[in-house]
Amino acid sequence: MVQRTRSGAVLLVLAAVVAFFTAQDAFVGARPSQGASRVAMQARGGVTEVMEILVTHQPTGMRTRFSIPPDTTIAAVKTQAIKELGVDWDWMTEKMWVVSKEGKGKADALEESKTAKDCGINKGDELLVWFTP
Repeated sequence: MVQRTRSGAVLLVLAAVVAFFTAQDAFVGARPSQGASRVAMQARGGVTEVMEILVTHQPTGMRTRFSIPPDTTIAAVKTQAIKELGVDWDWMTEKMWVVSKEGKGKADALEESKTAKDCGINKGDELLVWFTP
């Protein structure tokens, strides 16, 4: 009789342990909810379309990645890139910097009054910033 009670207790403890680990999230964390992307959009001002771009300072290889709406001007992209790359020093002005598409040089700078959409910049595209004193 004692044997049966002990084995029953062991089975009960084993079942509790299995239930505990089954109920836990995977080691990488919980899956994000469907509402998470809507919250991110609202945090960006409710913009319906946002694209992530990569901006590289070609001579040094420094890179930053950020999201912008397609109607962002190239001047605004340049300003944000300079700040995120950490090269917004007091002795430099924004006029000393230009932005070009990947594979192009300083001479092929994008017009700063145009938007990303006007310049054909899409999600995942890379832009280059150049210092031109």
